[in-house]
Amino acid sequence: MSATGHTLHQSGRSPQRLKAALAGLLILFAAAPAFAQGYRASITGKVTDPSGAAVPGATVRATDTATNIETKAATNPEGLYVITFLLPGSYRLTVEATGFKSSVRQGISLQVNDRMTIDVSLQVGEVKDSVTVTGEGPLLTPESASMGQVISNKTIVELPLNGRNPLALQQLVSGVIPTGQSGNVNLTRPWDTNGVSDVSVSGAPNRGNMVTLNGVYAKGGNQVSFTPSIDAVEEFKVQKNSYDAEYGHAAGGTINVATKSGTNELHGALYEFLRNEKFDANSFFANRTGATKAKFHMNQFGATAGAPVYLPKVYDGRNKSFWFFNWESVRQNTPPSTTSTTVPTEAQRAGDFSSVRTGAGAPILIYDPTTVAPVEGKPNTYIRTPFPNNKIPTDRQSSIARNVLGYIPMPNRGGDPISGAMNYVSTGGGVLNYDQYGTRIDHNFGEKSRIFGYVGIANYGADNLNLFNNLTTASTSFQKTRLASIDYVRNLQPDFILNARLGYSRKYEGTFAGSQGFNVASLGFPQSLVTQLPFQVFPQFSIGDATGLGSGGPSYNASDGWNGYIGFTKVKSKHTMKFGMYALVLREYDDRGASSGSSGSYSFGRNWTQSDPFTANATSGWGAASFLLGLPASGTVGVGGYQATQTTYYEWYFQDDYKLSSRLTLNLGLRWEFQGPTTDRFDRVIRSYDFGYVPTIASAAQAAYLKSPYPGLANIDVKGAPLFAGVNGQSRSYLDPEYDSWGPRIGLAYKLNQRVVLRSGFGTFFNPRLTGVDLGGFNTSTPMVTTIDSLTPASTLANPFPSGLNLVPCATRNPECLLGTGITFRNPKVKTPAVLNYSTGLQFELPGRWLLDAAYVGSTTRRFNPNWAPNALPASYLSLGNALLSAVANPFYGLIPASAGTLGSKTFPLYQLLAKNPNYPVTTNMAVAGVGHNTYHSAQFSLERRFANDFSILSSYTWSKLMAHSNYMNPGFSDAFENMVADIDRTQRLVINGIYNLPVGKGKRFAINSTILDHVIGGWQLSGVGAFQSGAPIKTNSNTVATGQSIFTSDRNVDKWFNPGAFAVQQGIAQPFGQRTLTQYLSQFRNQGIANYDISVNKSFQLAERFRLQFRSEFFNVFNRTQFASPNVNVTSATYGKVTSQANIPRQIQFGLKLVY
Repeated sequence: MSATGHTLHQSGRSPQRLKAALAGLLILFAAAPAFAQGYRASITGKVTDPSGAAVPGATVRATDTATNIETKAATNPEGLYVITFLLPGSYRLTVEATGFKSSVRQGISLQVNDRMTIDVSLQVGEVKDSVTVTGEGPLLTPESASMGQVISNKTIVELPLNGRNPLALQQLVSGVIPTGQSGNVNLTRPWDTNGVSDVSVSGAPNRGNMVTLNGVYAKGGNQVSFTPSIDAVEEFKVQKNSYDAEYGHAAGGTINVATKSGTNELHGALYEFLRNEKFDANSFFANRTGATKAKFHMNQFGATAGAPVYLPKVYDGRNKSFWFFNWESVRQNTPPSTTSTTVPTEAQRAGDFSSVRTGAGAPILIYDPTTVAPVEGKPNTYIRTPFPNNKIPTDRQSSIARNVLGYIPMPNRGGDPISGAMNYVSTGGGVLNYDQYGTRIDHNFGEKSRIFGYVGIANYGADNLNLFNNLTTASTSFQKTRLASIDYVRNLQPDFILNARLGYSRKYEGTFAGSQGFNVASLGFPQSLVTQLPFQVFPQFSIGDATGLGSGGPSYNASDGWNGYIGFTKVKSKHTMKFGMYALVLREYDDRGASSGSSGSYSFGRNWTQSDPFTANATSGWGAASFLLGLPASGTVGVGGYQATQTTYYEWYFQDDYKLSSRLTLNLGLRWEFQGPTTDRFDRVIRSYDFGYVPTIASAAQAAYLKSPYPGLANIDVKGAPLFAGVNGQSRSYLDPEYDSWGPRIGLAYKLNQRVVLRSGFGTFFNPRLTGVDLGGFNTSTPMVTTIDSLTPASTLANPFPSGLNLVPCATRNPECLLGTGITFRNPKVKTPAVLNYSTGLQFELPGRWLLDAAYVGSTTRRFNPNWAPNALPASYLSLGNALLSAVANPFYGLIPASAGTLGSKTFPLYQLLAKNPNYPVTTNMAVAGVGHNTYHSAQFSLERRFANDFSILSSYTWSKLMAHSNYMNPGFSDAFENMVADIDRTQRLVINGIYNLPVGKGKRFAINSTILDHVIGGWQLSGVGAFQSGAPIKTNSNTVATGQSIFTSDRNVDKWFNPGAFAVQQGIAQPFGQRTLTQYLSQFRNQGIANYDISVNKSFQLAERFRLQFRSEFFNVFNRTQFASPNVNVTSATYGKVTSQANIPRQIQFGLKLVY
């Protein structure tokens, strides 16, 4: 032990007990492979004498000033030293060599993954004499070409943060684009994992990022699995592009989060934050319609504490053993905002639709579906007759629909003055509870070894927004997350270090319907159907031009990740080499929508009440009218299983950081990533498809066809069958193994002078292939046959499934079990998406300790796997138009069960007969392996001044363009790709944040000697975040064409967001076979951008030397700027061209009180 405490000395041999412990770790690692990423910091540099000559053999110590734990290294013959595996914190660097005075440098702040260079020049003298320098370490990073940004503890705890999820602050970094609708990850609470997961880093795929907690994998279900409380986080780093091969398992960035640990002094905090509707602004659309704010109340409170492990007269853990604990809870009731929607009026419930209007005020006529007749002189064109006075007679109304309407509340406001839309606002409330606990234990064994462990637990439960305040729209959600890790560092030799980690993460969440146990027969459905339903919940009704109701059965999913790492660091001459292995076992459980529609799901559109049965238009038909008639456009009952998959990942890396000179460092690395088999526990997987399989019904079907052939079609080609995993020679894994995921990394860092560093590099990164399986045949549904010819109804709500419900068809893996039903399957040869990332930039250290980083960052994403429809209708038949929907004799009648739907009926549409393989629906699809790419170019800038002299600031700006060439324009009809801006493209983004302590009060520039005055005007702090971003591209409809008119309008408002004449419904081709002529996204057609300001005004009171009380007032969207959501682009909708919702939150105010000690 040194005079200052225990030392981790980078030398010596392992004691036998530690060898045994290491062996145990290795055995455990081999038994349960896992995954991790490094997050510790390092210090490197050169020690010289006054003449500039190297000083070999000098002892260099880095001392953590909070724990007095030292880490030693010695300079090599070139005078170079490297001290690795340092936890983030404040350090003192001491250098000693015989014949020279000791050099001591105080106040060195190490952040997550820092690679700090500190050169030391020794003065001649005795070792007992010392030269002490106080000051922070250098800002430049001349040791690495990797680019990233640390979000410091000061930033995390002092900036205003709505919801207090620390990962929301990743938006402060250049190159980071939040991809949610609001473009802002604010209003993100600790359990809101979607918001902080929906992020693209430097053009990589959305959610293509790795998140680690203390170096351990912290994702589940492609989302963040566990997020610690703000006050438990030391800091985190967003690694935008790492040319260090140690990092991988992600195509985008890596977010390394480090939790706080205990120190030699007891420290911590107690806090509570309060929000309620009295402090908040109303939403734009609520104000517009006169709706009041919903009641809302939220308390977020907790505590943290850390100290050395101390048992009186038993154990004194100062300088060696430490603990840290955090607890946080949230109690919330009532939703934070009202929800507007459309419900049928009293007149409409009685069948009177005479008041229905388009958004432009034109009457909408309701047509009688039983009056369809051909139009004279126009082949394959039909017309219906409207109901007299637009009123549906009582004897034509569905009794089931009338019973369901009893659960839909009446309008409670006027709605749109023209169309009457949005005539109901829900203020129904709910209750939410959240509790999180985290514990960390650190222990220093002695001179050569240290270890720490962390356990985090979080539980969430909520009664969700009940739109109609009754059982039909009631549901309860839950989420349970767990994370545990252990990290061990061992110095095997003075220049050879071992690091091993093991971790486990779990995320389990789901939703339960409030109508569980509902008597479905009470609505009027036949008892023969009710007894077959897998769940007794209120059925789902989706009603066009109005709001639906109902819910599925219980839905839940879970993700478990066993992860770990073993790595070694070797320092030799000018080389710092790292090599190791990562591994992960990921188990995922998902009902995959098995409970969706488990009591029936029915969709009602305009098709049955519009004038032309085949072509929609804006002035005829109404979804609520079709509903009242009991005529669904579609219906289904879901029955089936769930996925229970396991995937293994193995990854190896080698990295050499080669310091060629005091100015030039090369980063050379190679990483190999292997995604092992993905298997389902019960092999409930369609692995592939046999296009050449001839079903046993083929001959009979072809003979039946020849009795009534179609002109020009000699016979039908009856082929195809699914291939199931684990049988008939098929692998249990539904993806073929891939061995070519090699990721080279090359980086260069060159110190042009003391204030400028050039950094450049490139590397290949891989995004794991999706692990969800397709459960067709094991998670089946029974489709409702609503019509055969699109002219007359085949079945109604009164008896939607006259042939009964389908059973799970493929339990025996019969290759013909899915004849007549749609099949979705993946190509087993799909590729792992690969991103080639490249960058060149300059770092400038400016006067006043400002750091400017300017870089070009680009990437090319390859090996996408777009969907394709191999059984699509041949394009040569598209010219037949509406004739494709005409009924023809079905050659499969009697050969395929009636329960299969359309293909089991006596007749079916002509388009099905003309399909490549008519024994399957034209919807059968697959993924095409490894085609398509995205290209990203950007200029990224950041200007930072770390906190000193009472203020800090970070400004981040990104100009970028992301082009997508990764989806087919019309899959199945053409192999032409869409060349368009990507959906996550955001042209510009600027984020500025800062913290400023007013220089007034004791110890400040404007000192105050009066304690009373100091309490009044001293201790004030201002902090804030301003975010500005271009809007997201708006997605166009597939059946929409451009008219040639300009999209833009000079009098834009929420009722006319764009020129409605710019788009029209595609004519001449029967739907759903319309060919897309517009790309999905147009660069010039975008949503409103962001201009958001959050500020905090805080006041601190120094109660005693070690106690500080802080009062916080935080204002989110302080200027209450409305950011409108996407406009409706459906040309046939009553709200076409209109914006009906707000994307961001109205102004919210939060107050907090925190005691820090």
